Amino acid sequence: MPTELTAAGQFALRRLLKLEGASIINEALFPNSMEALSMTYLLVCERGYNLSVINQLTVNLDRADDRKDEMPVHVLHLDKPRRGPAARFSDESLSGESGRLIDRAIALTAQARATMAELGYPTDSLLLFRSGNSYGGRQIFQTQLENPHSVQKRWHAVAGLLADDGTALQVTHQRLRLTEQVLNTKPRQNSQTVSESVYRRSDPQTRREATATIIRGQAEALEHARVTVAMRSLSDQDIAEAQVNPSALADRLGISVEKVPLLISGLLDTGTGACLDFHSSPFTHDDSGNCTASFLACLGCPNAVATPDHLPRLVALSDALERIASAVTPAVWNEDFSGHFVRLTALLTANTTAEQRDHARTQLSDADEECLERLLARRLDA
Repeated sequence: MPTELTAAGQFALRRLLKLEGASIINEALFPNSMEALSMTYLLVCERGYNLSVINQLTVNLDRADDRKDEMPVHVLHLDKPRRGPAARFSDESLSGESGRLIDRAIALTAQARATMAELGYPTDSLLLFRSGNSYGGRQIFQTQLENPHSVQKRWHAVAGLLADDGTALQVTHQRLRLTEQVLNTKPRQNSQTVSESVYRRSDPQTRREATATIIRGQAEALEHARVTVAMRSLSDQDIAEAQVNPSALADRLGISVEKVPLLISGLLDTGTGACLDFHSSPFTHDDSGNCTASFLACLGCPNAVATPDHLPRLVALSDALERIASAVTPAVWNEDFSGHFVRLTALLTANTTAEQRDHARTQLSDADEECLERLLARRLDA
């Protein structure tokens, strides 16, 4: 290439190469700082890298395959100083769009690396762009985007991005990294704990989605419990009508008329409600046919009935299970208590109001409370 070109010659060359936007030829040959910033943004969006990691990337890549087609598979050697000496260096395999992005980055900066080598300052840095320094030598190019803030101002002016509300959208590496982890819902260059607690949990979109998921899960659990809960519930009106016409309630429950007054008087009570047939357990029984199941199993037993007199005990049981949930491991909770708690919640929600439950808490007797504590501690097991 000649060292001097007339103004007309430069214009013609730019037209020939379709480089009208470049004020000088080296703007077409070498990436500028805004193009380098764009490349780092792409790497954050695609791989969730920190800028410090991108600044250390080199073209010393290993091919994870022998193919030379459009689907490269590269192995990047990552340097993460903040992890400390033991975990500072790691390798990551990139294929598909990620592999093609690395190919584009290498091609974008290839001429700059070749020029640096010709000047006697070879470099293997992947990130390489014009510094704007005209003094020559090593200072012509930069190999790291050390202070992106001034470049970002120019980048935003050119990009003109707008947020959903029409205001100017300010893009930073930190914001892109947060968004990438939130959208992908998985860790990137960090642990599951860090990704969850630092990046995703504090994000408004994550909170909105988590709230919707929790509400949906609770609704599904309650619906499942409604179908599977076997303990039946009687109201004050049911009890009043049974005292006048016990046969109607007997038919409804499938029991003898003689058992109705026993049920109403509390003589059939268990730790949770009343048992209509202690000798016909669907769960476990001893040689004589007596039920030996946990009192919590009553919540899923067709022989069990809850009357208004049992409400204080059931509310107290619900409160006790909530306390247990915060004291045991998730594995223990899921194994021993979760199903019972869901059934109990469904039973109370379907048959009582919040006001009734609050009132029931004030009606719990000391004897009932002590009995409940002993049952939960398994001090009354047969």
